[in-house]
Amino acid sequence: MAIRARLRELATTRRRFGYRRLLLIIRGEGLKINHKKLRRLYAEERLQVRRRGGRKRALGTRAPMTLPQAPNQRWSLDFVSDTLTDSRRFRMLAVVDDFTRECIVLVADTSLSGARVTRELDTAIANRGRPLMIVSDNGTEFTSMAILRWSQHARIEWHYIAPGKPQQNAFVESFNGRLRDELLNETLFSSLDHARSLLADWQDDYNAVRPHSSIGNLPPAALRMILDANVPKQRLASLIALRSGTAPLDPVVIDAFQERYGLPVLIQYGATEFAGSVAGWDIKAFKEHYRAKRGSVGRIQANIEARIADPDTGEPLPFGQQGILQLKGQQLGDKNQWVRTTDRASLDADNYLWVHGRADNAINRGGFKIHPDDVARVLEEHPAILEAVVVGVADRRLGETPAAAMILAADQAAPTSSDLRAFLATKLLPYQIPTTFLFVEELPRTPSLKPNLPEVRRLFASVAEVPA
Repeated sequence: MAIRARLRELATTRRRFGYRRLLLIIRGEGLKINHKKLRRLYAEERLQVRRRGGRKRALGTRAPMTLPQAPNQRWSLDFVSDTLTDSRRFRMLAVVDDFTRECIVLVADTSLSGARVTRELDTAIANRGRPLMIVSDNGTEFTSMAILRWSQHARIEWHYIAPGKPQQNAFVESFNGRLRDELLNETLFSSLDHARSLLADWQDDYNAVRPHSSIGNLPPAALRMILDANVPKQRLASLIALRSGTAPLDPVVIDAFQERYGLPVLIQYGATEFAGSVAGWDIKAFKEHYRAKRGSVGRIQANIEARIADPDTGEPLPFGQQGILQLKGQQLGDKNQWVRTTDRASLDADNYLWVHGRADNAINRGGFKIHPDDVARVLEEHPAILEAVVVGVADRRLGETPAAAMILAADQAAPTSSDLRAFLATKLLPYQIPTTFLFVEELPRTPSLKPNLPEVRRLFASVAEVPA
């Protein structure tokens, strides 16, 4: 039938036209047909236009979220808007680590698309490591195909909060409130460059200077400072625990905090190359097991495999023996490939980890290997030494020798080099004893308050070597 064939042809080229519009086109071509008959033919040919169900959106997870227990376990992100002095509007993308409360990304522009969000996240991951989960609302940028493709390619779980429930993204919403209260409401931005400059300054202050009352997440040096300053117990009354993870922490400090403040210190072990934490303590495990596992940096996480390998042969070692820590898991990249770390460590049968020092900064003294952390720990046992750092300094005869930079404990007289050698001789082998001792008021430190080893070495440039 000519009308039926023409109807199919028109419906193929004009896919979004219904039978009424097609009727007008057919009649316009000179064909006469009753609208009821055309509707019957339209239905018989199954040409009905399907209702659009809305555009395709990225579908994230809707499962309930647990609170993060380590850095890079969960990031939250959101947009904030403001206006320049010439009434032009601009937007800011804020990304926050829900565990550390650190502001990872804070960028401003007149337009921030889903593709731009993925580029900013790629930059953040390159600098910081990959998160296990990202949380956002259901805005068009976050539900775009660019985000869907990126999250699948990056193998990062993307969680969408329920529509109309901003409290489910409370960490970044809280951050947005502080940003607006402390900067946006207090400042007139004359240009986009002006806004970017002030946002960068505020982000640095927020991450490095501004006190965060919601967390007791302090580096080891800060914990020592609290103890040394004898901070009153009531000043820490709002905390239930303190977390530490930027550097090894002496168990003596943990014991002192428990005794003085009644606060557990929960160590986390990880690094940027691990995409976050791979071992650590939580409050329940600390209360139940810390006395038996004193000195441990915590239990290996459930999604990580760990083993101790012989540093020379690479063969796995039994529980309790020291060797090189090797890790395997999806967050480390290839979940089937063991990753060699630079830490000397041991594991027990319960998968608790002890880190004994680093293997990559060993001092080679004429063929004898010295681990600086071992020497520093013994030095810190001396009652007159608050903190010690040992580094290798160049030696024409032996290649390099150990040198110790130390901070004197309060109300203590500085011991002589002879006194220190006599003290160390009872605990170390002769080749492990430093050739040079130097007392300083402050040690050079990195932004994370770790000793800055290259700067410590420079302290000995003008110090005459003392014979061992």
